[in-house]
Amino acid sequence: MPAFRVALFDYDGTLAATSPAVAACMSRTLRERGEPVPDATRLSAVIASGVPLAKAFAALAPHLPDDDVDWCVRRYREHYLQADSAHTTRTVERGANSARTRVVRLTVPRMAY
Repeated sequence: MPAFRVALFDYDGTLAATSPAVAACMSRTLRERGEPVPDATRLSAVIASGVPLAKAFAALAPHLPDDDVDWCVRRYREHYLQADSAHTTRTVERGANSARTRVVRLTVPRMAY
């Protein structure tokens, strides 16, 4: 059996459904900036595109100057620290409980040093 030094897990969208937290934080940030909040379809499309935050905010509010986009990114990150920790804990727990019923055995080989 091969030895692995690193085990990688896909957090966003696999272990945790973070889209609701991302959407809520983007919406809150735009509202604070006095910008209209796009409908859920538009917001979801931008989030699903996977672009960096600055490009996402620029797409959602294309008239914003770069300084305002930078402000949005900083403010979003402040909101996300709070929103994600509350949301993700519940999501990961539900996912872990669900996975236990489907996974018979998961073996991660011992690491060889």
